[in-house]
Amino acid sequence: MAAWNEVASGKDVDAVTIRLRREGGSFAWFEVNGSSVREHEGKLRYLLGTARDVSEREELRSRLRDLDAVYRFADAVAGADALEEVLEAGLDALLEATGAERVSVLLTDDEGVLRFRGWRGLSDRYRAATEGQDGSERKGAVMFGDEMIDEASRKMAIKFVSRGERAGLVRKTPAT
Repeated sequence: MAAWNEVASGKDVDAVTIRLRREGGSFAWFEVNGSSVREHEGKLRYLLGTARDVSEREELRSRLRDLDAVYRFADAVAGADALEEVLEAGLDALLEATGAERVSVLLTDDEGVLRFRGWRGLSDRYRAATEGQDGSERKGAVMFGDEMIDEASRKMAIKFVSRGERAGLVRKTPAT
């Protein structure tokens, strides 16, 4: 919408890529260009624009970003001397591949207690509320969207996990 406002104000817009929802609910990427046509007195007469579906191009770019993150993670794993280095590389790869603002590795220790082994972007409050919880009955890990990292969401996630519902990677691994 900002690009359209620029065109209406008299500026030309070249190759702005936007994502729009299609009628069926799916999304598509378009590259749009726009120009305004004004009368001699400067009054706006027409807005001219083109839109080209570039969904395939954007999907390929996304796949290349993901693949690049995987390769960099594999390089980091190959050169790692300690598990912490692997975890740090994994967190970086997840952030880049998903575009998320927050990511963590939360594992159970030998007593079945949840422990953070690494994180990016999590609040102290969320970590304090989650760390130390009994993880022995958990059926899997839950990945949250950025807007869901709070106390209410933590309780909701525990309810989902206790019912066997899950999102993300299911893995019961000691945090040692």
